[in-house]
Amino acid sequence: MNEKVVDDLKAIRQILDRTRQVTSGEEGWISVVGGMIWLLGFLGQHFLPEHLSGWAWVVVNTVGLSIIAWLLVRSARQNSASPPLLRSLMVSWLALAVFDVLFVWLFELETGYHFPLLALITAALCYAQMGILASYWPLVVTGAAIAALAAGAFLLAQSYFFLIVALLGGGMLIATGLWMVRSGKRA
Repeated sequence: MNEKVVDDLKAIRQILDRTRQVTSGEEGWISVVGGMIWLLGFLGQHFLPEHLSGWAWVVVNTVGLSIIAWLLVRSARQNSASPPLLRSLMVSWLALAVFDVLFVWLFELETGYHFPLLALITAALCYAQMGILASYWPLVVTGAAIAALAAGAFLLAQSYFFLIVALLGGGMLIATGLWMVRSGKRA
């Protein structure tokens, strides 16, 4: 193999390792809180009457996003190396949300089932892409499995759809966040 190619591959690996370290630990709690928002919101949507489930989302989002804002401010104060990367990750997830909203609007998707399905499948796609970029194949398999399970729940178990979405999406974010926290303590 060409020495230049080997050097480039080493540089890419160093960047990926540094990215893992920077996004580990403290920032993992952001994923945990996001997972809790997802989990509690969709559990409320499954178990509560329709006129209350919207209010459950308002409460869960308000509390959860306030905690995330506090974590971002705390992280920015503690570690000057992470905010640019963290901002990039947050902007990429915000862009994903914008694309999902555009898909819902342009293709006139029903927001009842279609929007949560789209959000979960695109989040799973992001996990798979991050796994490919980081050469971390368990993340690729997890993303693909969650997308397949979400589609299966939509097609085969609509009466339990919000419950399944709560467990898949919330579980995915919480597990990833806890993994990041654990990795950050070792780094």
